[in-house]
Amino acid sequence: MKLKKILCLSLSLCMALALPGCGSSEETTGSDDKKADTTTEAATEDDKAATDDTAKKDDKATGGDSVSIAWAESDSTQVEVMEKYVKPALEEAFPDINFDYTGITTDKAEALKTMSATGELPDIFCSDSGIYETLLTAGDFLDLAPGLEKDDWLKTNYTNPQLLYSGDTLYNVTVGQNDYYTPVIYFNKDMFEKYNIAEPTTMDEFVSACQTLVDNGVYPITTSTTFASYFMMDALIASYDPEALNDLHSRKVDWTDERIVAALKVFDQLKEMGAFAPDSATKGDSDCLAEFANGTAAMWPTMSWYNGEVTTDKVDFTADTFNWPSGNDKYPTGSVQLNWGSVYGGWAVNAHAKNTDTCIDVLKVILKAEAQRHADNGLSENFIVEGAKEPTNPLEIKRMEAYKNADTYRTLLFITAMDAATNSEFTTNLSMLVSDDDSYLSQNFIDDFNKAWALNTKAAD
Repeated sequence: MKLKKILCLSLSLCMALALPGCGSSEETTGSDDKKADTTTEAATEDDKAATDDTAKKDDKATGGDSVSIAWAESDSTQVEVMEKYVKPALEEAFPDINFDYTGITTDKAEALKTMSATGELPDIFCSDSGIYETLLTAGDFLDLAPGLEKDDWLKTNYTNPQLLYSGDTLYNVTVGQNDYYTPVIYFNKDMFEKYNIAEPTTMDEFVSACQTLVDNGVYPITTSTTFASYFMMDALIASYDPEALNDLHSRKVDWTDERIVAALKVFDQLKEMGAFAPDSATKGDSDCLAEFANGTAAMWPTMSWYNGEVTTDKVDFTADTFNWPSGNDKYPTGSVQLNWGSVYGGWAVNAHAKNTDTCIDVLKVILKAEAQRHADNGLSENFIVEGAKEPTNPLEIKRMEAYKNADTYRTLLFITAMDAATNSEFTTNLSMLVSDDDSYLSQNFIDDFNKAWALNTKAAD
């Protein structure tokens, strides 16, 4: 699964009825044309074109028989979702509605910010956490909960509807495959067997396994400072005390909390023994995949969307996974499951749309169509799709069993608890922590990043 594929996601229920568009204008396109002809009979060609443009803008402003939709065209997965699933489904369900699509090929957050500021935000749009606070403050989000809860639509179509909510509100909705993307540690099972290393179930066993690999001239860990590796910070904290992670999310504590300080010292142990492969601060995920695949490193902590990239037909050894091991007997390995999902991104409806009820109906179709695409590709998701393919990848099967057996679920800090500036500082300081600079240890990270954390404007989660 490509990394960028998970950034913008959705679900929905196909409707068979043709409903009016997001607007209340009683003028039809024909009447608009007639009006334009009457008022511009003696005008120049430029004047006629200007009048036509004005008519179109007025029609969009009042809704007409049109629904505008903005989506992330820069995402190759989303292109397939829209072109092969969503657009055909909408045409079938709403033959009398004209859908005006805007494919965003630049930075999505910046594009939506501009649309909001200029009053050109579409009726339905695919948002993300980077623009959430801005759009929320502008009053651009419609609370989807009343419309989607009606007739138990959410309960009927989602395995766990509660994962969609932020408190009692629901501003963004996805099909929920993000809820099932989890952090894992890929490991070279053949290499572990060669050096008599058992799959670690505690942090002490994990650190010991790393030392054994170092002693045998093998780099234990390849990692990068792209967001697929950011979870390591959350995982370490949660492995020692998940309540400390919760307290960071809710802003009850900062990074100087003694539980967090103790957990992050594992980084010091790993760094001091030479556990990280060189140049971790400058590598990307493709570099890490290559190092893991060619046997340079025995383990790769990242997100589970790489399950399809480490199968036996792509690497010449048996790859397996394990959850980040527990550092506290009170919280056994696997009892806490981190996940990529966020309630701050996904499909949203513009609160200023003229007919929000119709937009909700259209949104249901979008969601169901997108969910069908992911089901057709064997992906696990929160949305229920009849006849969905069961996973066949053994790593995916193992991961989902672990997911279902967890007691507690938590989203990642950098997705749900950091604004853009804080996220940038997090990246910089994490890069230093996994870099080749042996003098930069966990306390340096805490001292540096805690300053940025104090200025974090993201609302408490």
